[in-house]
Amino acid sequence: MVPNPVSEVAEFAQEVAEAARDGDPVASEIWADAAREVALTVTASLGRVFEAGTPVAVSWAGSLFRARDLMLEPFRQHVVQMWPSVRLVAPRGMALRGAELLVRSGPFPLFQTLVHVSEE
Repeated sequence: MVPNPVSEVAEFAQEVAEAARDGDPVASEIWADAAREVALTVTASLGRVFEAGTPVAVSWAGSLFRARDLMLEPFRQHVVQMWPSVRLVAPRGMALRGAELLVRSGPFPLFQTLVHVSEE
């Protein structure tokens, strides 16, 4: 079986969230780091596609964002701080649906290397 580090980490998210809410400083720092790192990833990606300061809409996906107090709110604060012209938009569906919309929107050169169509 191939290891899946994402699912392995996700298995512990609830316990770490509970510990953070109970005041555990290490657990709190884990969530703070996660929110900051995801925001950095988003804004770095924006910087590769858009000129700095371009108004752009950003959303989020994934079960970690269910921890609104620990992940979503700090994430939103970091993104706005790093990219002040951002407009944060609540998800309208699942991440897979967003990927499907990108594929169906036609060839967009920036994403061509990321799209793989299975002929099965």
